[in-house]
Amino acid sequence: MPTSLKLKPEFRDKAQMASKSKPGALEEAGATVGDSITVANGRWSFGGDTGLHIEEHATRSIPGYRDGYTLILEFSDFFIGPTSKIIDAGCGVGWLTHALAVRHRQTGAHVLGVDVEVGMILEAQRRCMGCDNVTLVVDDAANIDYSGADIVILYYVLQFMPVGARTTLLAKIFREMRHGGLLVVFEKVRFDISAIQDFGNQIYECYKIANGYTPDEILAKARSLRGVLAPCTRSENHALIQDVGFLAPETIYRFLAFEGLLALRPIAKR
Repeated sequence: MPTSLKLKPEFRDKAQMASKSKPGALEEAGATVGDSITVANGRWSFGGDTGLHIEEHATRSIPGYRDGYTLILEFSDFFIGPTSKIIDAGCGVGWLTHALAVRHRQTGAHVLGVDVEVGMILEAQRRCMGCDNVTLVVDDAANIDYSGADIVILYYVLQFMPVGARTTLLAKIFREMRHGGLLVVFEKVRFDISAIQDFGNQIYECYKIANGYTPDEILAKARSLRGVLAPCTRSENHALIQDVGFLAPETIYRFLAFEGLLALRPIAKR
């Protein structure tokens, strides 16, 4: 069976337009942020041609981006059985979705990849072609049914949501996912101490320059994320997760302002 793709009626026209777009074509004139990504009107978006280059861009600009994938794949082994369900909310172009489906194909586990951007899901569909244990859905993570999920993954997702919406989503996931299930959250974070934040920002800029980005590209990316990316502090993220009912999160990855967390849904009520 081929990969299942579900499109709501309101997304179908967008999907047809996205599928007909010329590969590599840039959006309207805007600032270049590297990796062939141009932000129209100077504001970051995951739409348009971004999906063609986002995996390369994230791998170069986010420390340990692929290492996070590896950690998630390894930890997933402890939560997967014959009827298991994995939800990759905000799956982007489906790299992790595909890797999870291939890794757990023989167990009978099913992977649901969700993203609000049609272009991302179309790229994910191409990547997951031939995987019969994958369903891809164009929708907002807030609308998804998490019932029975053994693992829910939010890989650099919450930071692009209003803080109030983050709490609402986490509470919904907690209510609906399987008792004893695993929540995975990777986020960019702010330091609690302003001096350390300043030091970290400077080190991170040097990291990006060492990876081939120009100062103009770094500045354009920072400007494009104003009002789009809103990281919480490490302690705030831990509180958001724990306050909705999850056990205290454990840090499995940390590099400068990038952190990966695991949180368990209690088996019994506390």
